[in-house]
Amino acid sequence: MKCANVSLYKLLAWATWLTLAILHATMLAIMSRVGAARMPPVSMASRALTLARHVHTGRSASFRVPWCRVGALSASVVAFFGFHASQLSLEAPMDRVVREQQSCMDMPVYMKTDGSNLNDTGSLMRLVGLGVRTVTFLRFYVYVAGLYVAEDALEAARSQTKGNQLDLEQKVRQWLEAGIPCAIRIMPTRSTDFSHLRDGLIRAINVRAKDARLPSASYELSEEAEGTLSKNLTELKSLFPRFKVQRGHTLDIIVQKTRLNTYLLSLQYNGKELGTVESAPASTSGTLPPFTLPTSLLLAYVGTHPDISEPLRKSIASGLAVSYTHLTLPTILLV
Repeated sequence: MKCANVSLYKLLAWATWLTLAILHATMLAIMSRVGAARMPPVSMASRALTLARHVHTGRSASFRVPWCRVGALSASVVAFFGFHASQLSLEAPMDRVVREQQSCMDMPVYMKTDGSNLNDTGSLMRLVGLGVRTVTFLRFYVYVAGLYVAEDALEAARSQTKGNQLDLEQKVRQWLEAGIPCAIRIMPTRSTDFSHLRDGLIRAINVRAKDARLPSASYELSEEAEGTLSKNLTELKSLFPRFKVQRGHTLDIIVQKTRLNTYLLSLQYNGKELGTVESAPASTSGTLPPFTLPTSLLLAYVGTHPDISEPLRKSIASGLAVSYTHLTLPTILLV
């Protein structure tokens, strides 16, 4: 599936070639009049059409595409449009969007949420990266997912990770442990049932819980935590309504550490809260991070098991490598 902006670039390229063909024909006509070149009298329009035909068919004949001039003129055109697009974006930075190129769906740079239970620090949540979720055996797109993080944490993360090997799951876990709100936004690429999205999220939690029970686990899942996990799974399932989610509607999974040392998950649909799930107070006595449902579900999108979306992880890694300020355009990898 191709986006509209791809067609725009093709149109600009053809316009550039035709313009060069007309200029070339004009120069030849002038040279023939002053005797610099001996050519049979041919109208400017005819010569322009002939040259354009050579470009279209790829025949060399006596004409070769002036690629240097094509490149220079194309760069000027793109720079012109890019400059004016930047000006328009800077006038309304809160309304900017980033396009996911495979699904052609737009995701806002800033997240507007129902903040009644979350984000009491007042931090603005900004998009770090986005990518499409694909059903492997059918190869069709299910939804686009994006990671949002409190904006004031992003510049510090960039300075810490610059030139270093980045462990995405570790970085997002550190944000959560520090009380920085993080969120995953899900936008279906087609109309689907809430139950389908719910079942996928529950499977991701169960996969990570199974990994946490292994001797080589990276998280601690104690017997007490097992009881809390079972309770939280039931609570999460009950939050999903029984109707369809339309294409482009948003389902947000927002997680933040509370003052009581618990993790609170807020599930929001189109900016309205459906409900919350809160973990037990996180234990700090163990050597491993505690396993909780809120953190595990969010970290599933930046970890490799389960493998929800490799394009999302690549985009997040690219997003953390750029500078974030309120007045600059987002430099986010379009996958």
